Amino acid sequence: MNPPTLNRHKKATILVAEDEAIVRADMEDYLKSFGYRVVASVASGEEAKRLAAKLSPDLVLMDIVLDGKVDGIEAGKYIQSKLGIPVVFATAHGDEHTFERAKLNDPFGYVLKPFNDRELRTAIEIALFRHRTEEELRRHRQWLKAILDSMEEAVVVTDKWGFITLFSERAAALTGWKAQKALGKPLGEVVQFLDRLNRAPVAPPLPGAALQPIVKRIAEQVLLVTAKGLEMPVQFSIAPMADSDGQVNGAILKIGQEP
Repeated sequence: MNPPTLNRHKKATILVAEDEAIVRADMEDYLKSFGYRVVASVASGEEAKRLAAKLSPDLVLMDIVLDGKVDGIEAGKYIQSKLGIPVVFATAHGDEHTFERAKLNDPFGYVLKPFNDRELRTAIEIALFRHRTEEELRRHRQWLKAILDSMEEAVVVTDKWGFITLFSERAAALTGWKAQKALGKPLGEVVQFLDRLNRAPVAPPLPGAALQPIVKRIAEQVLLVTAKGLEMPVQFSIAPMADSDGQVNGAILKIGQEP
């Protein structure tokens, strides 16, 4: 199975939301001269939301002040969080309160009016690149999770500090932890082992902040303590996860339930 890839060669499509007709026309001309395709041009936040949902553009270039009851910040929040489309704000309203509201939505970029063609194109290209990168990472994570979820063993991946970054469905079923609650927590808080003979805690070795390598370890005589306090006999193995330069940046823990 090959990991997913994104098409980076198609002409980017952009929806423009701007309440001033002359400025809106200038934006369209700029974008077309850059080689982008303008799929729609609107003056209100309501229309921006409706057409973004209908047309699924690659990006929305949005003024903060728009016609109607829905301003650009509210419309941008919906478009990014609900539709997954990046938003770049283009506005002349640079007061601190407005920018603080806008920043809460984590937009993909800003450009202040009056702008020149280089500023506008740079903001759009950075936003498109960031969105492509984040989308590719998300798809690769989904692809990797699908593979791990198909395995009989439970799989838990941590970062270099021992915080959980991936939690397979089998790991959730075995430990009783929901994946959403396990992610971001220290491994030892979620996955707890006891020695079967003396019931002493058994902590899987992990790479520390100094990135010291860990040695793959298999422990035969352990009990897994579930989220509800139940105990079951398991085997586990743990191995370092290194980058292309050989630097250890995490660990992969596998847990297998014994019959």
